[in-house]
Amino acid sequence: GKLILFNNKLNEQRIIADNVNNSYYSYSPYSDKFYFSNDNKIYEFNLKTGNIEYIVEGYDPVISRKGNILAYVNWDTVLSKNYLNIRDINTNEIWKTKIVYPHAFVISPDENYILMTKEYDGFKFIFFSKETIIYDYKNKKEMTIIDHGSYDFVLDWI
Repeated sequence: GKLILFNNKLNEQRIIADNVNNSYYSYSPYSDKFYFSNDNKIYEFNLKTGNIEYIVEGYDPVISRKGNILAYVNWDTVLSKNYLNIRDINTNEIWKTKIVYPHAFVISPDENYILMTKEYDGFKFIFFSKETIIYDYKNKKEMTIIDHGSYDFVLDWI
């Protein structure tokens, strides 16, 4: 239930948040900011100042390496589905997607694409079929890389 930041060099720990019910978090080494979700809200923790700031409704935050783009999942109350959203941290511009139930996602080093595993949109004989795609969120274009049934993979950009 606690989110703890541990400093290996100083052998010190600091409690960032109590009563956390979602263990998903993300860190950008270039911005010194740490993102985490709790109670369907995403927060930014500034490692230099120690300030915690509410960012947006959602969960499972993933920040880009440069620290400018935040991808996260948000519940659409009208359609009763989870969707992937992308937000520019500097301008607060939000790209809402039609991608439902993303399982894993990472932002490209140039911050223009999302590599993700998501539910397969087409008809399949296998239930819970997934596919891995590259998504150009600014132009709303998908490129399927692999259709892989129900298996999960670790995703990253090289």
